Amino acid sequence: MKLELITPTSKETVPVNWLEINTPTGNLIIQMGHAPSIYTLCAGKEIVFEYASGEIDHKLIQEAIVHVTRSKTTIIINQ
Repeated sequence: MKLELITPTSKETVPVNWLEINTPTGNLIIQMGHAPSIYTLCAGKEIVFEYASGEIDHKLIQEAIVHVTRSKTTIIINQ
């Protein structure tokens, strides 16, 4: 699955195995084949993800919208 991180000044795309996000209604794990969806993220929470290599990483997100398709997750970050 591809994870695309977009900010006002940059765009990064990385292959990941899974992604955990924090929404106002709870935490979600997103993997390849996830139902297409749109979410808002809780401010000041981290997203956690596992690169295709197996390494786990995290990023602090202040304000963002997440768009999920079956093969890609795009996070549009307003920071």
